[in-house]
Amino acid sequence: MKNLRLFLHLGLLVSFVLPWLKIPLFFTTVTITGFLVPYKTRNLANELNDLGIITISNDQMLQVYLMLLAPILSMLVVISLLRKRPLEWYFDSLAGVIAVMSCLYVMTNSGNIISFGLYITLLVSMLLVASPLLDKNQKKAVVGMAEK
Repeated sequence: MKNLRLFLHLGLLVSFVLPWLKIPLFFTTVTITGFLVPYKTRNLANELNDLGIITISNDQMLQVYLMLLAPILSMLVVISLLRKRPLEWYFDSLAGVIAVMSCLYVMTNSGNIISFGLYITLLVSMLLVASPLLDKNQKKAVVGMAEK
């Protein structure tokens, strides 16, 4: 199970490096990876604020930066697994839930410019959410917590 946890968290980290958005621009295509989505969104918001087209506050940008919590949690789990001091199972689910919510947020706000990296992130993050159910020891703990 430790190998599965390690592979799923490494998969989540790799999927954040893959292209999430593919924006056609004149004769070329600009790709934006999962890690760059918050920063590119912030740059666009600053440009729109400067031009006076729309006012976007920092509170509205906080939602976009929260998506970076998923790879940070995954990095912590990978480090703890490599040090042979694994974190609790709920870190897997928490990283997965944050990644799923991030993917859904990007999918609802970006239209038809979504690339394959977002779909891979969504798949890996759903597996992370379900990963405690794949281990028999953790399954007993999850079922035991639900019965109390």
